[in-house]
Amino acid sequence: MIITTERLTLRPAEPKDIDGFVRHLNDWEVQQWLTQPPFPYGHKDGEAFLAIVGANHATSYPTIFVIADQTTDAALGVASVVIDQDGTGVLGYWLGRDH
Repeated sequence: MIITTERLTLRPAEPKDIDGFVRHLNDWEVQQWLTQPPFPYGHKDGEAFLAIVGANHATSYPTIFVIADQTTDAALGVASVVIDQDGTGVLGYWLGRDH
């Protein structure tokens, strides 16, 4: 599933995104607020994340999206929605500091 807006695209992760993930997630000002990604974040971590997002997008209702620039398609961050068993939704996201 791909969602487009005037400025952004929400899409599945792609191998070309890994370098951006590594750069952004090795910035402690971004990483310190996150509970899931390892620090430091390496290329292998990005590959593992691609597998997670790929499996997520193979479902009927994907919930993890790369936030990409509409013009350049560069990965700016990630957004996800987690639905708890009681039906409560939690929105999580991170953006590179320069975005």
